[in-house]
Amino acid sequence: MNHTHRHSERMRGIFSFWQNQRSLRFAFGMAVLGLLALSSPLRAEDKKAEPAKEEPKAEANVKTGEMQDKPDNPFRFAPDFCDFEITFPETPIVAQKCIDNACYDVHSYTMVYDLQTTVDVTVTCSPSTPANYKRYTDQVLKAALLGMIDNRNLKSHDIRFEQFEKARSATLMGEGITGAQEKIYSGQLWVGQNSVFTVQGELVGATHDIADKSFGDILSSIKTKEGKQLPK
Repeated sequence: MNHTHRHSERMRGIFSFWQNQRSLRFAFGMAVLGLLALSSPLRAEDKKAEPAKEEPKAEANVKTGEMQDKPDNPFRFAPDFCDFEITFPETPIVAQKCIDNACYDVHSYTMVYDLQTTVDVTVTCSPSTPANYKRYTDQVLKAALLGMIDNRNLKSHDIRFEQFEKARSATLMGEGITGAQEKIYSGQLWVGQNSVFTVQGELVGATHDIADKSFGDILSSIKTKEGKQLPK
């Protein structure tokens, strides 16, 4: 089995794990809808989504073999207004980003395992409205993700759209290169009644059981919850 085939099998395994876990979590149900593009705002009148820009990377933590069995302190990212949530193994770095006079927090989690494999996940949740939900169809969401392919230097990819009872999402899973290392990339858009949830994740470097599991666990922790409309 050649190296490229092993890497593809690795990506399929992580994607399958994440998808199966997410299907179980959606049994909870909830109220949802809205939208924000991955790195720049997406408007309903956009005919073609602009390529997203790279988010500034947080300073990476490093886990060695001796540290990998040390208990973590899970951090649940779930603002009151947000219709979605995600759980990180540890507290992420928080930075503020402003576009068109609108500011929101960017939570970034970066962990390096044995100085060879990096897990990097960035998430934002931005207030939205039911009207925005109606505008952001599967075509609009997919177009936003397509704009990221060249920007992320992906050599292969798969885009999937899912419509749930009160939520919709689009997911880009792909393989690419960062520097001289192969990577697995996931870009996700989730729209809800009160918010837009954006997730970007990269798994960079050689196969590493603990890093691979951490990446899959973070993605599979995404689920819906009851968001609250912010005062106008």
